Amino acid sequence: MPRRLILAFAVVLAGGGSAFGDSETNTCAFPDADPASRAVLISVHSGTRVTATPGMQAADVAVQPEDGPVVLFLSSFSAVEWRLAVLREARLEGIFLTGAQGSKVLGVPVGTRIIRHEVKAPNVACQRAGLQPFRLAHSDHNRRDLQTARQTMSALLPGRPQEEVATNELTRFALGNRPWPGAASALIEAVAPELDPAHLHTGALGLFRLIFRGDVEITVSREMVKAWTVGARARLGAAAPDPGARPASGGRHSLDRLGTSGAIWVVKRPTLLAPSGLDDVFVIPPGVAPPKGDPGESIWLFLDGYGCAGKACPAPLRQAVPSISSEDRLSTPAPGRSDPTLADYTVLNGARAGDLDSYARQILMQRLRAP
Repeated sequence: MPRRLILAFAVVLAGGGSAFGDSETNTCAFPDADPASRAVLISVHSGTRVTATPGMQAADVAVQPEDGPVVLFLSSFSAVEWRLAVLREARLEGIFLTGAQGSKVLGVPVGTRIIRHEVKAPNVACQRAGLQPFRLAHSDHNRRDLQTARQTMSALLPGRPQEEVATNELTRFALGNRPWPGAASALIEAVAPELDPAHLHTGALGLFRLIFRGDVEITVSREMVKAWTVGARARLGAAAPDPGARPASGGRHSLDRLGTSGAIWVVKRPTLLAPSGLDDVFVIPPGVAPPKGDPGESIWLFLDGYGCAGKACPAPLRQAVPSISSEDRLSTPAPGRSDPTLADYTVLNGARAGDLDSYARQILMQRLRAP
């Protein structure tokens, strides 16, 4: 087949087992891929960018002309929205999508062949060829999955060069260890605008940013949690048994154990909270407007009225919280604070969640001391 120059940028979106139209195939081969194509493996646990799909995060990938013809092998531990920026004259020859069921791909040029082979939605043709799906989170996550990934690339693109792109905290990937191209951001924003154009991160990255801005702070004191527990029990009635709620994960969120396993965060000002997979407690003091967002696996405690929100919140105390809309934006940072820069985020590489507050404060003080 003659070389294909991808000159137009078009969007194809799929998710949850739905079809890609003419682009997704039930076969398990890339017969039209350029003989010089390179197999590129990109793997993440989950994305770090909020998407319009509740509970789903995104990872961004740029394909540039200097990459030459490539076939992307995209793998994730959790369902991810992969957002591609295929620059003018870049040559994306195909996509192999694997990992958790329900991942999506945005920004796929028309006519690009896509093979979906997920753990819970396997591709029959791939199974017949002896290829197994893999749920690789990153290159050193699971040696068996990494071996499966390499075998799959070799089977589908025999004799072709292979590249494994290193995972990074911002889940924003350029091939060949190249810097992220500025033109790619505009392409991704055009096809999949984020709820917050300044990147409202989930999990640890999101909390790091909110600490930096002065929206939340971490505390080792359980006094506010204890005060909420007393008020909540009084509201439930002294004779009422501890409902404990339906545990979010293994019974860690009974009223007596709040704040004993995860971190305790105090919300200082109106903000946006992305869904959190952390077993944390967020306390909203009286007079502070409730955050907008989704508690995820965490629990939010409202000291004004002793209500709560989240999966672990007892039903009689459950309080509705406003969701984040496409029009919502974070307010300006608190006086004397600022948003973190890309350089600031790099300190999180290898950091534990418990280190976030000290890292944020340390960087903030360094910046305040800078001339």
